[in-house]
Amino acid sequence: CIGDVIPGIMKYEKPIPAQLSGQVVGGFPTHIIPKTDEPNFQTVPDMIAAIAGRKYYATEKADGSSGTVYIFKNEHFGVCSRNLELKDDGKNAFWEMVKRYKIIDKLPNDYAIQFELVGPGIQKNPLKLPELDIRVFNVWNIRERRYLDIEDAIELACGNMDLPWAEIIDYDKTFLFSSDEQMRKYAEGKYPNGGDREGVVIRPMKETMVNGERLSFKIINLNY
Repeated sequence: CIGDVIPGIMKYEKPIPAQLSGQVVGGFPTHIIPKTDEPNFQTVPDMIAAIAGRKYYATEKADGSSGTVYIFKNEHFGVCSRNLELKDDGKNAFWEMVKRYKIIDKLPNDYAIQFELVGPGIQKNPLKLPELDIRVFNVWNIRERRYLDIEDAIELACGNMDLPWAEIIDYDKTFLFSSDEQMRKYAEGKYPNGGDREGVVIRPMKETMVNGERLSFKIINLNY
Protein backbone atom coordinates (compact mmCIF):
# COMPACT_ATOMS: atom_id res chain seq x y z
CA CYS A 1 0.00 0.00 0.00
CA ILE A 2 1.09 3.59 -0.49
CA GLY A 3 0.53 6.47 1.87
CA ASP A 4 1.23 10.18 1.87
CA VAL A 5 4.12 11.40 4.01
CA ILE A 6 4.80 14.90 2.68
CA PRO A 7 2.73 16.61 -0.01
CA GLY A 8 4.14 15.53 -3.34
CA ILE A 9 6.17 12.67 -1.79
CA MET A 10 4.90 9.11 -1.45
CA LYS A 11 6.16 6.38 0.84
CA TYR A 12 6.03 2.77 -0.33
CA GLU A 13 5.15 0.06 2.17
CA LYS A 14 5.43 -3.61 1.29
CA PRO A 15 2.08 -5.40 0.96
CA ILE A 16 1.33 -7.73 3.86
CA PRO A 17 1.18 -11.42 2.86
CA ALA A 18 -2.20 -12.97 3.59
CA GLN A 19 -0.77 -15.35 6.18
CA LEU A 20 0.55 -12.40 8.20
CA SER A 21 -2.63 -10.37 8.19
CA GLY A 22 -5.65 -11.29 10.26
CA GLN A 23 -8.38 -10.07 12.54
CA VAL A 24 -7.09 -7.17 14.61
CA VAL A 25 -7.41 -6.79 18.38
CA GLY A 26 -5.86 -3.33 18.33
CA GLY A 27 -2.63 -1.46 17.85
CA PHE A 28 0.75 -2.64 19.06
CA PRO A 29 0.94 -2.19 22.88
CA THR A 30 3.72 0.40 22.87
CA HIS A 31 2.73 1.51 26.38
CA ILE A 32 4.29 -1.67 27.77
CA ILE A 33 6.59 -3.05 25.03
CA PRO A 34 8.96 -1.24 22.64
CA LYS A 35 8.54 -1.90 18.94
CA THR A 36 11.33 -3.67 17.08
CA ASP A 37 13.24 -1.16 14.99
CA GLU A 38 17.04 -1.29 14.64
CA PRO A 39 18.76 1.91 13.48
CA ASN A 40 21.39 1.73 10.76
CA PHE A 41 24.89 2.05 12.22
CA GLN A 42 25.63 5.17 10.17
CA THR A 43 22.80 7.08 11.88
CA VAL A 44 23.97 6.41 15.46
CA PRO A 45 27.61 7.54 15.82
CA ASP A 46 27.16 7.94 19.58
CA MET A 47 26.32 4.24 19.83
CA ILE A 48 29.39 3.29 17.82
CA ALA A 49 31.52 5.39 20.17
CA ALA A 50 29.85 3.89 23.24
CA ILE A 51 30.46 0.28 22.22
CA ALA A 52 34.06 0.79 21.07
CA GLY A 53 36.41 -1.44 23.07
CA ARG A 54 33.51 -3.17 24.84
CA LYS A 55 32.25 -6.72 24.65
CA TYR A 56 29.53 -7.32 22.09
CA TYR A 57 27.61 -10.05 20.31
CA ALA A 58 26.39 -10.11 16.73
CA THR A 59 23.41 -11.94 15.27
CA GLU A 60 22.47 -12.69 11.71
CA LYS A 61 19.74 -10.39 10.39
CA ALA A 62 17.09 -12.70 8.98
CA ASP A 63 14.85 -10.97 6.45
CA GLY A 64 11.34 -11.82 7.57
CA SER A 65 8.47 -10.22 9.49
CA SER A 66 8.77 -9.05 13.11
CA GLY A 67 6.50 -10.54 15.75
CA THR A 68 5.96 -10.08 19.49
CA VAL A 69 4.28 -12.37 22.01
CA TYR A 70 3.59 -11.31 25.59
CA ILE A 71 1.76 -12.02 28.84
CA PHE A 72 0.70 -9.05 30.95
CA LYS A 73 -0.45 -9.15 34.59
CA ASN A 74 -1.30 -12.86 34.29
CA GLU A 75 -4.45 -11.73 32.48
CA HIS A 76 -3.72 -11.00 28.86
CA PHE A 77 -1.83 -13.07 26.29
CA GLY A 78 -1.08 -11.08 23.17
CA VAL A 79 0.32 -11.93 19.73
CA CYS A 80 1.45 -9.05 17.53
CA SER A 81 2.82 -8.27 14.12
CA ARG A 82 5.09 -5.22 13.83
CA ASN A 83 2.21 -2.74 14.18
CA LEU A 84 -0.91 -4.64 15.30
CA GLU A 85 -2.14 -7.11 17.88
CA LEU A 86 -3.93 -10.00 16.21
CA LYS A 87 -6.73 -12.39 17.08
CA ASP A 88 -6.38 -16.13 16.67
CA ASP A 89 -8.48 -16.71 13.57
CA GLY A 90 -6.95 -20.10 12.77
CA LYS A 91 -5.12 -18.72 9.72
CA ASN A 92 -2.50 -16.32 11.04
CA ALA A 93 1.16 -17.39 10.83
CA PHE A 94 2.19 -15.65 14.07
CA TRP A 95 -0.42 -17.59 16.00
CA GLU A 96 0.63 -20.75 14.18
CA MET A 97 4.13 -20.35 15.67
CA VAL A 98 2.71 -19.69 19.13
CA LYS A 99 0.84 -22.98 18.98
CA ARG A 100 3.70 -24.97 17.47
CA TYR A 101 6.10 -23.94 20.23
CA LYS A 102 3.45 -23.92 22.99
CA ILE A 103 4.51 -20.40 23.92
CA ILE A 104 1.31 -19.66 25.83
CA ASP A 105 2.24 -22.44 28.27
CA LYS A 106 5.91 -21.48 28.59
CA LEU A 107 6.20 -17.70 28.58
CA PRO A 108 6.54 -16.27 32.12
CA ASN A 109 4.13 -13.62 33.32
CA ASP A 110 5.04 -10.02 32.46
CA TYR A 111 7.52 -10.99 29.76
CA ALA A 112 7.57 -10.50 26.01
CA ILE A 113 9.61 -12.25 23.35
CA GLN A 114 10.32 -10.67 20.00
CA PHE A 115 11.26 -12.63 16.92
CA GLU A 116 11.53 -12.67 13.16
CA LEU A 117 9.01 -14.87 11.35
CA VAL A 118 10.78 -16.46 8.39
CA GLY A 119 10.05 -18.99 5.69
CA PRO A 120 7.91 -19.57 2.60
CA GLY A 121 5.83 -16.61 1.46
CA ILE A 122 7.78 -14.04 3.52
CA GLN A 123 10.26 -11.68 1.81
CA LYS A 124 10.97 -14.34 -0.85
CA ASN A 125 12.24 -16.69 1.88
CA PRO A 126 15.96 -15.84 1.58
CA LEU A 127 16.83 -18.61 4.08
CA LYS A 128 15.08 -21.09 1.74
CA LEU A 129 13.34 -22.77 4.67
CA PRO A 130 10.87 -25.57 3.87
CA GLU A 131 8.32 -24.26 6.38
CA LEU A 132 7.61 -21.22 8.53
CA ASP A 133 9.73 -20.75 11.63
CA ILE A 134 10.89 -18.06 14.05
CA ARG A 135 14.21 -16.59 15.17
CA VAL A 136 13.98 -14.97 18.61
CA PHE A 137 16.18 -11.92 19.18
CA ASN A 138 14.77 -10.06 22.24
CA VAL A 139 13.31 -10.81 25.65
CA TRP A 140 11.61 -7.87 27.38
CA ASN A 141 10.75 -7.68 31.09
CA ILE A 142 7.47 -5.74 31.10
CA ARG A 143 7.36 -5.05 34.81
CA GLU A 144 10.94 -3.76 35.01
CA ARG A 145 10.79 -2.13 31.55
CA ARG A 146 14.11 -3.51 30.35
CA TYR A 147 15.59 -5.98 27.90
CA LEU A 148 17.35 -8.98 29.37
CA ASP A 149 21.09 -9.25 28.86
CA ILE A 150 21.89 -11.76 26.15
CA GLU A 151 22.93 -14.56 28.52
CA ASP A 152 19.69 -14.33 30.51
CA ALA A 153 17.60 -13.88 27.36
CA ILE A 154 18.97 -17.04 25.77
CA GLU A 155 18.51 -18.97 28.99
CA LEU A 156 14.83 -17.99 29.14
CA ALA A 157 13.95 -18.31 25.45
CA CYS A 158 16.11 -21.27 24.48
CA GLY A 159 16.85 -23.06 27.75
CA ASN A 160 13.43 -22.72 29.37
CA MET A 161 11.14 -22.34 26.36
CA ASP A 162 13.03 -24.34 23.72
CA LEU A 163 12.75 -21.60 21.09
CA PRO A 164 15.22 -21.03 18.23
CA TRP A 165 17.42 -17.96 18.70
CA ALA A 166 18.68 -15.77 15.87
CA GLU A 167 21.92 -17.16 14.45
CA ILE A 168 24.82 -15.86 16.55
CA ILE A 169 27.83 -14.80 14.49
CA ASP A 170 30.10 -13.59 17.30
CA TYR A 171 29.68 -13.72 21.07
CA ASP A 172 31.55 -11.93 23.85
CA LYS A 173 33.99 -10.33 21.41
CA THR A 174 35.66 -6.91 21.77
CA PHE A 175 34.35 -4.24 19.39
CA LEU A 176 37.44 -2.98 17.57
CA PHE A 177 36.02 -1.73 14.26
CA SER A 178 37.46 1.66 13.34
CA SER A 179 35.74 2.50 10.05
CA ASP A 180 32.49 2.20 8.16
CA GLU A 181 34.29 0.05 5.59
CA GLN A 182 35.34 -2.48 8.23
CA MET A 183 31.79 -2.73 9.55
CA ARG A 184 30.33 -3.11 6.05
CA LYS A 185 32.79 -5.92 5.39
CA TYR A 186 31.81 -7.57 8.66
CA ALA A 187 28.15 -7.56 7.62
CA GLU A 188 28.93 -9.58 4.51
CA GLY A 189 28.37 -13.30 4.69
CA LYS A 190 26.09 -16.12 3.65
CA TYR A 191 22.99 -17.79 4.98
CA PRO A 192 23.35 -21.56 5.44
CA ASN A 193 21.78 -22.06 1.99
CA GLY A 194 24.57 -20.05 0.37
CA GLY A 195 22.66 -16.85 -0.35
CA ASP A 196 23.90 -13.45 0.79
CA ARG A 197 22.62 -12.57 4.24
CA GLU A 198 20.77 -9.32 4.84
CA GLY A 199 23.28 -8.14 7.40
CA VAL A 200 24.02 -8.27 11.12
CA VAL A 201 22.72 -6.74 14.35
CA ILE A 202 25.22 -5.71 17.02
CA ARG A 203 24.54 -5.23 20.73
CA PRO A 204 26.65 -5.11 23.91
CA MET A 205 26.81 -8.18 26.13
CA LYS A 206 25.31 -6.06 28.92
CA GLU A 207 22.28 -3.98 27.97
CA THR A 208 23.21 -0.30 27.70
CA MET A 209 21.39 2.95 27.02
CA VAL A 210 22.84 5.77 24.91
CA ASN A 211 21.05 9.13 24.88
CA GLY A 212 17.92 7.42 26.16
CA GLU A 213 17.97 4.73 23.47
CA ARG A 214 18.96 1.09 23.64
CA LEU A 215 22.46 0.45 22.29
CA SER A 216 21.60 -1.72 19.30
CA PHE A 217 22.15 -1.22 15.59
CA LYS A 218 22.19 -3.02 12.27
CA ILE A 219 24.76 -3.18 9.50
CA ILE A 220 23.26 -4.02 6.12
CA ASN A 221 25.14 -6.23 3.68
CA LEU A 222 25.30 -4.17 0.48
CA ASN A 223 25.55 -7.39 -1.55
CA TYR A 224 22.12 -8.53 -0.34
